Amino acid sequence: IDAWAKSKSKKGAERAEAILNWMENLVKQGNTDVEPDSITFNSVIDAWVKSGLKIASQKALWLLQKMERLNHEGNTKSQPN
Repeated sequence: IDAWAKSKSKKGAERAEAILNWMENLVKQGNTDVEPDSITFNSVIDAWVKSGLKIASQKALWLLQKMERLNHEGNTKSQPN
């Protein structure tokens, strides 16, 4: 995810978010070893910011709100920082 964020590519943000979604699906299937944390979410937010796309700010805000919701539900790994 970090590599995609550093690429500053328009596709990089989409790829980073796809990896995040894949990780979340693995967790739902019982593989808690790949549970996204605040570093993971921040890297995807960074990828969106660096993409330069018009929807970047909306995507970043949505991810931040998702982190806040997960934290409120008891997932302390995703606490925004």
